[in-house]
Amino acid sequence: MIRTLLTAGSALLISGSLLLGFVMLAVANYVPAMTGWSDPPGKFSTALSAVMARAPFIVAIVLMAIGLLLLIAAVAMEFQAFDWPNRIHRETHDEKAN
Repeated sequence: MIRTLLTAGSALLISGSLLLGFVMLAVANYVPAMTGWSDPPGKFSTALSAVMARAPFIVAIVLMAIGLLLLIAAVAMEFQAFDWPNRIHRETHDEKAN
């Protein structure tokens, strides 16, 4: 279960990062060709709309967020599975024996 979460989380995080990078590249290539933009949405949002990359931008953010949540869940499950009280008790018992 933990391995599945780690695999899925890392795959989603990497794919979201790549998609976000490609969207940023498309926007950066379009910005020099812009003739003007309005101030409330700004230059980035105007370029994002012009290259029709708003949906991939949102999908990339969602993929990265889900991937990060899955990775956090896997780490949390790993820490829960680790037997902290018995491990600490054994370490202190071993120190007293020496």
